[in-house]
Amino acid sequence: SGAYMSTIEQARELATTMAEVGAGAGVPSVMLLTDLDSVLGTTVGNAVGVVETVDFLTGRARDPRVLELVLEIVAEMAHMAGVVASQYFAARRDGADGPEADELVAHARVALVSAGERATALGSQEQAARYFEQAVDLAGEPEERAHLLEQAGSAWRWAARHDNEINRLREAVDAYRELEDRPATARALSQLGRALSMAIRNEEAMAVLLAAVEEFADLQDTEVGVALLTAAARAAAGAEDYGRSFALADIALPAAERLDLPELIATCLATKGFALRSQGRA
Repeated sequence: SGAYMSTIEQARELATTMAEVGAGAGVPSVMLLTDLDSVLGTTVGNAVGVVETVDFLTGRARDPRVLELVLEIVAEMAHMAGVVASQYFAARRDGADGPEADELVAHARVALVSAGERATALGSQEQAARYFEQAVDLAGEPEERAHLLEQAGSAWRWAARHDNEINRLREAVDAYRELEDRPATARALSQLGRALSMAIRNEEAMAVLLAAVEEFADLQDTEVGVALLTAAARAAAGAEDYGRSFALADIALPAAERLDLPELIATCLATKGFALRSQGRA
């Protein structure tokens, strides 16, 4: 609230009252009490405060007390998002059917996705994946369910839980196929192949990706097509099929350059170099 109180006791009393008011309105709240005996930060005033804020956000200069407060606020936001999401999920699970239940499902789904995105931003990937998993169970439209399956798979990847990632991405591929969304299917197959490679299931990764490259040959001049070719090239290198790896990366590279995809350009170049060195040609 930005309220100034003379004593810590008064501050706690105000914080408790505000939390009770929020809870009574159905809005869980957390109050952080800060010491304002000295300036929070290094400046006083609107203009210089804006400059300090820009410096903080860009990492040029960060006052330790401000950084500590920001991290505490973000941690509370992530925790509260998870609590609210879990409450919605439990209420929907235990509730009845009908218009009110449908509205509750929508709220629960939004809260869970929001909690997952916040957890992802904070680096808590396994927690993020669990929120997305719950959101999948509440998905309404098929398009939404497919996207949530893909999000869950991505979160499991960063949590290094490759079996979970593979399972969810397979479901995402099937969901996108049912929707006849070819670019999304190709994208999910690219991620699935990469997941299989990360799990050291190179032959399986090769089979999935080479079949996908053939199926989606008409997309080779698009970002998803380039990503698919690049994933196939890396999988071939993992399977020690260096000639094929080089050939696939060589096909992907010109399209990646035309589309200005620096990450895929770098991956193609690195894959080609690795394939050449592995064949003693570098």
